[in-house]
Amino acid sequence: MRFTKRTPGKALTSGMVAVLVLVLLAGVAAAQGTVTELGQGSSDDLVAPPSPSCDADALELIPEVSFTSLAQPIGVPRLGVGNGLVTEYDIPDFPELEPGVIDVVEIITFDAFTGRSGWPPQDNESVAIEFLLDGEVQATTDFTPDLEDEVSAAWAQTDLGEHDLDNGADAARIIHFNESSNSDSVVVSSLCAVFTADDAPVDEDAAGDDDADTDDTDDEDAATAGDDDDDPESLTLAELIEQNANNDDDGAADEGVDGDELALTGANEIAFVIIALGVILFGIAMKVQGQDPEELTY
Repeated sequence: MRFTKRTPGKALTSGMVAVLVLVLLAGVAAAQGTVTELGQGSSDDLVAPPSPSCDADALELIPEVSFTSLAQPIGVPRLGVGNGLVTEYDIPDFPELEPGVIDVVEIITFDAFTGRSGWPPQDNESVAIEFLLDGEVQATTDFTPDLEDEVSAAWAQTDLGEHDLDNGADAARIIHFNESSNSDSVVVSSLCAVFTADDAPVDEDAAGDDDADTDDTDDEDAATAGDDDDDPESLTLAELIEQNANNDDDGAADEGVDGDELALTGANEIAFVIIALGVILFGIAMKVQGQDPEELTY
C-alpha cells in the first residue's frame, strides 16, 4: 500500500509548480480541521468499499453508495480528470445550517475498475469539501489522502476535522484535486458530519417577563401568607390571651427558660395583679368609711 503526498502533475513547469505549492499552502492554512486517517484498505478483486461507521444522529450528507458488479457507482458520479469524470459534485439535499461548527467525522473515498492494478500510478485520488452560503465559500476542508495504486480496488476512511461556519451554510460540494497528468478517478462512497449550532443569544425581553412572573408569584405568596395570619382585631379576649401565652412560651423556649420557671413567673404576675387590685379597693373602702354618710356622693 502506498500513500503519496499531493503534488502537481509531472508535465507542469517549475514556475507552475511554485505557484501551485503556494496555492496549496494557502488552502491548508485556511482549513481549520486536521485530517485524520481512520483506516485504509485494498483488494486485488473488484469489491465494494466498507460501510460507514457514523453515529445515528450524524448528518448523512452522502448516504452509503451502491456499486455494480464492475464496481461502478450508482447514483453518484466518479470524480477525476478526463472523459466521463467530473471535477466537482454538489451534495444533494444539503440542509440549511445556522452559524456553528461542522465536524466532518468520516468520508470514505474509493476507486476500483477492471485493469486498475496495471494502470499507471494515480498520485492524487483526493477530494475536499467546500461549504457555501449564497454561493460564497464559507469553509474548505483539506484534501483526503491518495489511494493505493496497483490493486483492483482501494479505499480510505478519513476524518476531515471541525470547521467554523460563522454565517452558516446552505450548500456544500465535493471538489477533486484536479491537478494531474492522469485521471485520478475517485468516488465518495459515503460522507457524514456532526453539526453544532452556536449558542443562541439570550432574549432579554423574555428574561424580563420571567422576572415579572417571579415577582407576581412572590406577591401572591405574600398575600396568601397574610391571609393565613389571624387579624388581631378580630380575635376575642380569650384568643388574645391564649395567643400571648403561646408567644411567651415560644420566647421562653428560644431563651432556654424552664417550663416550671415560666409557670411560676406567670403565677407571680397574676398574684401581683390581685394584690394591687386588693390594695386599691381597700384604700377606696377606707376613704369611704371615714366620710360622713351625708357627704357621700352617689
